[in-house]
Amino acid sequence: MREQLLHLVDQIHSKRAVIQVLPIAAGATSVMLDSFTLLRFKDMPTVLHTEALCNGVTRDEVEVVDEAFEVYAQLRSTALSPDASLQFIESLTQGNPDSAPPGQRG
Repeated sequence: MREQLLHLVDQIHSKRAVIQVLPIAAGATSVMLDSFTLLRFKDMPTVLHTEALCNGVTRDEVEVVDEAFEVYAQLRSTALSPDASLQFIESLTQGNPDSAPPGQRG
């Protein structure tokens, strides 16, 4: 797992990814029940792709896509900042599996 975390750190430092950790202490929300991807295209409407255990569904209705963007914004606002997430991931690579996210250490 350490190698996977180091790969994430590398992706962050190379600006290929922005990662925000959503701590368990933030509380599970109903929006975390499904996996979803918002796909933006240059010359086509944005679409929402949701995944379940046995299937996936793609939707392009504006109301549905807008709701997904609201959920995404809620998740981002609840998650640690990108900098705090990087610090947390780096602390895990140092072999501290009990490391709490910044601001949640007791």
